[in-house]
Amino acid sequence: MPVLVKKLTLYRFIFCLFFTSLNALSAQNIDSLIRSGTSCTDKGKYEQAQKFLEDALKLCPGQKEKELLLAKINVALAAVYSGKGHYDKSLELYLNNIDVLEKKHEKKDLARVFHNIAVTYYHTFKFDESKKYTLKSKALFEELKDTVNVLSSLSLLGTICYGKDDYSGALAYYKESLEQTEKLKNKSYSAINLNGIGTVYADTKRFSEAIPYFERALAIAKEMDNQQAIITCSLNLGICYSGLNDQAEAIKIYNQSLIIAKQIGSKHSTKELYYYLMEAYEKQKDYRSALSSLQQFTIVNDSIYNEESSQQINELTTKYETATKEKEIAVLNADLLAKQKDKEILSAKVKEKNSIIISTILATFFIIIAALLFISRQKLKSKKDKIIFEKQESLLQAEKQKAESELLNAKNLLDSYTEHLIEKNKAVEELQHEIEKLKGLKATEIYEEKIDALDDLNNATILTDEDWEKFKGLFEQVYKGFFIRLKDKLPNLTKAEIRLISLIKLNLDTKQMANMLGVSINTITVTKYRLRKKININEQQDIASLVESI
Repeated sequence: MPVLVKKLTLYRFIFCLFFTSLNALSAQNIDSLIRSGTSCTDKGKYEQAQKFLEDALKLCPGQKEKELLLAKINVALAAVYSGKGHYDKSLELYLNNIDVLEKKHEKKDLARVFHNIAVTYYHTFKFDESKKYTLKSKALFEELKDTVNVLSSLSLLGTICYGKDDYSGALAYYKESLEQTEKLKNKSYSAINLNGIGTVYADTKRFSEAIPYFERALAIAKEMDNQQAIITCSLNLGICYSGLNDQAEAIKIYNQSLIIAKQIGSKHSTKELYYYLMEAYEKQKDYRSALSSLQQFTIVNDSIYNEESSQQINELTTKYETATKEKEIAVLNADLLAKQKDKEILSAKVKEKNSIIISTILATFFIIIAALLFISRQKLKSKKDKIIFEKQESLLQAEKQKAESELLNAKNLLDSYTEHLIEKNKAVEELQHEIEKLKGLKATEIYEEKIDALDDLNNATILTDEDWEKFKGLFEQVYKGFFIRLKDKLPNLTKAEIRLISLIKLNLDTKQMANMLGVSINTITVTKYRLRKKININEQQDIASLVESI
């Protein structure tokens, strides 16, 4: 062989060896980043975890032979989104990577994915779906003889029973799992079960019995430096102290936990803490602080559970279930064709079909300790979201009664009545003055003045008392004497109801009213409903028609 050819061959070998080493190094770096990201997720450090995994995505090439590695990164990233409360993104990543894991026969990774799907369904209050996937995971772990994770499935089943208010079932699962995890000296799963048992006792008002379980779980969480678990256990302790009527201690615990929840970016924990702060302040009769906490709760809750996210989750679920059915049909068709050729081929095809069905039914590996600790304290079920406006009405009514009591102590009925007469006479005089002024104007000038005032009204915002006074002045230019007539016809209106009626008079729609007042569309709808009840308008009558007649 010529020397030049030998050299070229040697260089080619060295070149290939160099790039093979680079690929191996790249794979090692990616594995390291995935492990680092998963570790941060386990500790509730979601921002750090997301950065590690996004760096891993940048290193991961897009070749088909790397699709399994890419799927593992996406699965780990989905766990981060779930922890941060972005359930639509989380579910999308899980479902989009199932096919790759099935094709590569990665049963353990499939177990993780299916288990996390169960967790996601639990977060969105779809308990039946969650239980279905959890039972699949338990069956798979039993097949793999994975004792520890069979216990994790038992814990999750206890949590699902708790979510459905099946307390006896929850206690049975938790205690069965706790007994075995303590024998194995597994602190992580012991903490999960301790927290679960305490939660059941707290929900059944057995607060003194619950506290020791939560304190043991909190000690383990601190030992493991798991921030999400610390929040969950602390929240549970706060609920117990509140139940024992020690509101000061409960509020102290909630505020300390709120700082950690905001630091790690956990929206779900932040939402829960604001809700329980609201309850504690309300029990202290500090209605102003309670209302502030309730408003913060509503803001965070809306950012998590909006209609768009719910629709995306339903679409993704339907898409995945459809794809699974199509896969089963395709396998059945292949079996039918094989039957016509050879019995041995048919047997192999049936075996392959059964393998696919089993892999679809089987469940998943428990990814993160914090996730189960987190979901075990899902006290805010859908029924509490439904009564949120009723709670807000109660707080507003309490604040109003307190203010009225102070006012009645300072003034008597005669002063109030006299002041009303003075204001009315003054308003009549101002109206008469405006009429005399209008007599001196031409029709065109009057029309232009009204048009300008209406433009200003439609562009106004009413966020402060000063804004209201400016708005009221413009309104009187267009609708002379409206507020006098309104007070005579409906004397018991609140300031908020008067503002709403003035916007109805302008023929604004609900969204425009909400923007002008700086509140949500739901607030406008609820205020209209209360106003209708207050002035005894039946469902067939229209508030706008009544306002137009004033």
